[in-house]
Amino acid sequence: MGAVLEEAIRQFSPREIALIAPAIPPDLTAGSQGSSDAYYQLDLLNLSIPQKTRNMINRAGEELRVKRVRGFGAEHRQLVEEFLKSRPLDEATDWIFQKIPDYLYSVPTAAIFEARNRAGELIAFDVAEFGAKDWAMYLFNFTARERPVPGASDLLLAEIINQALTEKKSKINLGLGINPGVTFFKTKWGGVPFVPYAFRQYSPAPGSY
Repeated sequence: MGAVLEEAIRQFSPREIALIAPAIPPDLTAGSQGSSDAYYQLDLLNLSIPQKTRNMINRAGEELRVKRVRGFGAEHRQLVEEFLKSRPLDEATDWIFQKIPDYLYSVPTAAIFEARNRAGELIAFDVAEFGAKDWAMYLFNFTARERPVPGASDLLLAEIINQALTEKKSKINLGLGINPGVTFFKTKWGGVPFVPYAFRQYSPAPGSY
């Protein structure tokens, strides 16, 4: 890894480096900012949904209807903007969320799963992708802060699982743990860590290579 990083810096002379890998040797990025996490997977062939989670799905299903759509509209954008305003995010993460419409337009195997109430209001939506042979990818989840419905996120994930099973997928990549709340949601469904994640970002010292 050190040799590859050295060659990349020599070729491109970057002002800033963002390095992502399962593990990063500390001596490569001394003084850098970073984080550690893990990707979580859900085994669909041995899936056992806890009764408490089933209750949440059923409760939300009484109030909401889920539909798979491709178009990203003003209501979806509003929920994303609400999310961005609700918590501090670094510039790179903010950029990723802003690019969701472009991603959906560019990737035909990605879709929105949206949950609406009886009045037709958008309560929550997920973005998932189904292009890999054996895997589905759970990418984003957004909920309406002003009109929350308990179990809405569970209901959406259940629909993604149904779609993944329909497409003969055996696993779902649930993404990173991110924070204790998100990690709890993924582990209660049976998600387990399967790929470690390390991130470091820094500016290389002039002449360091």
